[in-house]
Amino acid sequence: MRTELTDMPYRRLDTLVLPAARVLLSVPFICGGVKNLLAYSGFVGYLAAQGMPMPGILAAPSIATDLLGGLLLVLGIRLRLVAPYLALYTIFTAFVGHPFWLLDDPGSRGEMTFQFWKNLSIAGGLLGIFVTGAVEHKR
Repeated sequence: MRTELTDMPYRRLDTLVLPAARVLLSVPFICGGVKNLLAYSGFVGYLAAQGMPMPGILAAPSIATDLLGGLLLVLGIRLRLVAPYLALYTIFTAFVGHPFWLLDDPGSRGEMTFQFWKNLSIAGGLLGIFVTGAVEHKR
């Protein structure tokens, strides 16, 4: 017999933990989106330096993804759609924005390695929200 999250004796606890997890996972998206919006030309330059095609065009949807995705995550809206989308977006940004394997400088390589794995960890948390988010809203 399969035990659902809602069948556990800790039901009251998970009503606090899952929203807290969503809020914590939203922080890098919302803060990054605000930072990139306020320094738009710098963000476009960063995308260009990373070799992204059409950085002036791609910067806006990237910022929108961060801000809107983070907000939807906090509010718990459309989690079965938002969480895997943000997970894929975060994996993409890990590979494009933090290619540690291309760096020779040990300090830069170490920092990029950390950022790469941080992104993958966030993606893992988002996939957890994808699985548990639908359960949370069935209550």
